[in-house]
Parts: sequence; C-alpha cells; structure tokens
Amino acid sequence: MTAAPSLPSCGPRAWRLLALLVLLFHPGKAGWGAERPPAGGPGDLTVMSYNLRHAGGDTGGLAWEARRAAVADRIRAAGADLVATQECLAVQADDLRRLLPDYELAGAGRDDGDRQGEMCALLWRRADFVKLEEGHRWHGDDPLLPGRLDADAACVRLFSWVLLADRERPERRLLLVNTHLDHVGAVARERAAARLQAWLAARDPRVPLVLAGDFNEAAGPASAPWRILTDPAAARPLRDIHRDLHPAASPAQEATFNGFRTEDAPGRIDWILASPELRPAACWIDRARPEGRPPSDHYPVVARLLWPDPSSGAREVAP
Repeated sequence: MTAAPSLPSCGPRAWRLLALLVLLFHPGKAGWGAERPPAGGPGDLTVMSYNLRHAGGDTGGLAWEARRAAVADRIRAAGADLVATQECLAVQADDLRRLLPDYELAGAGRDDGDRQGEMCALLWRRADFVKLEEGHRWHGDDPLLPGRLDADAACVRLFSWVLLADRERPERRLLLVNTHLDHVGAVARERAAARLQAWLAARDPRVPLVLAGDFNEAAGPASAPWRILTDPAAARPLRDIHRDLHPAASPAQEATFNGFRTEDAPGRIDWILASPELRPAACWIDRARPEGRPPSDHYPVVARLLWPDPSSGAREVAP
C-alpha cells in the first residue's frame, strides 16, 4: 500500500477441485466469505488480485526471497485461472515464471515500459487460454508515455491488459485489466478511474471484462473511483463482486491490507470488478498466514465467476 524508504512503492482445469480443497484445509484464516467456497466447474473462471509487495527494502523473513514460494502457493491454492498482480518488479516476474510454469505472464515496468519499475503483471493458465492481444497504458495525459507523474500522484502509475481466448471454446473471449492507483494522490486516483472507464467503454461490448487491482481506497460509495467504475449509468458499468456477494461485510471483515502486522487496516482496497454478464459465484479474501505471517502485506482477493449463459442471449465473439 505504501512505499518502502529504500524503493518507492510507487494445469489444467482438472486440478481446480483439488486446489480448492487445499485452500479449504490449508492452515490459516481464509477470510470473509471464504470458509466454504463452492467447488469449481467447467463453466467457471477463478480470478485473483494480489499485491505482492515489491522486492526492495525488506529484509529477513519479509524479504521477497523468503516469501516468493508462499506467494506462489497461495495462487495455486486458490485454483486461480487468472491473476492480476501489483508491485511486481522484473525479478519477481522472473521468479513467478519459474515457480508457476503452468502460467504465462505479461507485464511492463512503469518507469520505462520494459523492466524498470513496478509492473501490474498478469498471469493466465497456458493450458486454458491463449493471448490474442496485450497492452499497457499510463495514468497521465499521454497514456502511451511511461515514467510520468499525473496530478498529485506520488508515483508513476499504469494499467496493463490482455485479451484472452478460451482454448476449448475460442468464441469465448475475455478482457483482463489490472491497475494500481496512487497511494497519495486522491485527484490522480479519480482521474485514473475516469480514464479507465472511458477506455473500457471503447472496447468491444461483446467481450466480458474483469478489472482488478489495488485501488488504494476502501471500496464503497465514499470512494470516487469506486463510484465512477460501478456507476450503473456509465457507458461500461462494472459490478463489485465482493460487495455483490457480501453486502453486509464490515470494513474490518473486508480488510485486505495487513502491513505484515497482526492487525489489519480496515477497508477493502483491493478490488475485483466485472462486467454484468459474468455472474458472481463466490468471492473471498485469503488471510492464510503460513509460518505465522502472510506472504505479502496485502491479502489476495479471489473471485469465482461464471461465463455468460448462452441461453440468456449473451453474445459470443466469433474467432
């Protein structure tokens, strides 16, 4: 959520049920709404949003080298088909490729569009999806120019996206978008959300989409970015999956930032939003603490979504 002084923070589907059982019986507190998530099936899609905590500045048990295996374990335990990570430096992307060989990864460093600076790196199961397109856009007046601050932002920020096709049913396509909004600049966060909404509205409306990330604001009506992105009157309104399924959750129950401490910061600053045709089946916050501590200073949020039902009249895109 915040920067470290030394570095600005600025398998196939057959394995899904086994992965879910691992999640259910893994030591540690799973989190609000996660005690018994329904088993996955052939029509589902499991998405994770996970701020990894960047690899600079931490030492001992909090260093990335001490945490990376546990991070990969949480991704596997969730049975994630798609993963949106934040604060992923190039060395972390390299490690994830090695630790998670069943996934492909796409990302760009925010400072130079290559390997410098944090990425909003995306992962997807290579056995289930093929990448059709990939892109990276910066939150600023020139969305194609890396390395520039916007408004009152403390750090350079971007969003990354991939257009994926289901290998078994190529007519099923999905746009997966991942972002990390600024932890200081309220104006920058609001502007970023407005630009995201405009960009999403210009995409093919036949293609379902998921927007995940660290928004650095607690989800709900008090947040301008949340209101912009979930506005029913917007050109491309999104639904907050956790809010839909757990409308009575308190800020403490929704907490996703732990800061490597025993007490969590109230509020869900990590969101998974989706277009309405993707039906929510489950959503949980994985608060597992292997070896007594969480693998990152954020808990991963996991959502299980159902593809549009063809009988409902939802359109699919011809390959």
